[in-house]
Amino acid sequence: MRRSTWMRLLPWVRLFRCDNCGKHQLHSEREIEAAKVKRDTRTRFLKR
Repeated sequence: MRRSTWMRLLPWVRLFRCDNCGKHQLHSEREIEAAKVKRDTRTRFLKR
């Protein structure tokens, strides 16, 4: 996908697709990684 001008000006922001609702959202990669860790921890806790 070609990056638009604002994406080049704000390189820390990425477009991600939410696994739960399917919506596309803008977030930093750090926020996405933190959310994935939180989700994985919750998933492992509920499986016990």
